[in-house]
Amino acid sequence: MSRIQRRRPSPAILIAVLALIAAVAGTAVAGPDASTSLSKKATKKTAKKVANKQIKKKAPGLHVNSATNATNATNADTLDGVDSTGLLGSPIRVRETTKPVIGGHRGTDRVSCNAGETLTGGGVRFATLPGTSVSGTEVVYSGPAGPTLSDLPAPGSTPTAWQASAFNGLGVESTMHVWALCAST
Repeated sequence: MSRIQRRRPSPAILIAVLALIAAVAGTAVAGPDASTSLSKKATKKTAKKVANKQIKKKAPGLHVNSATNATNATNADTLDGVDSTGLLGSPIRVRETTKPVIGGHRGTDRVSCNAGETLTGGGVRFATLPGTSVSGTEVVYSGPAGPTLSDLPAPGSTPTAWQASAFNGLGVESTMHVWALCAST
């Protein structure tokens, strides 16, 4: 029987084995629990310092007042100088009107707030038949209304109504709902 001779590994094999050991050891050291040269506290402190420096650079006059408690916060009870207690008891009411719109046509309607109410917003939608979609509808205008149905509010005026105009492309008659959100004053 012949005997198997042992030979020394080639330099390429030695380098490959060393590279493999280094790669495996490197991922173990860089794992999620690996320690870093900076602690979390030091990292947080550095990040805060950099952030404050950027804020001062971008907005030099910006500052935030602080109070030790709510009693010392003198402006906590006002909103732009208005007493906050006046904001309580100002419920929002939804005022709505409906109008049937024939398929392939545009409908326009408006809804007003009652006396003593302020308009805060509004909107429009189509009610569809079961099994149909609203993909054929298109809102042409939805916004504050002027004195008449065809007018937009004058700049600086306080509108009291919401108007909407929408196209019904469903091919069937659908009901257009226009609503206004009104707050008691």
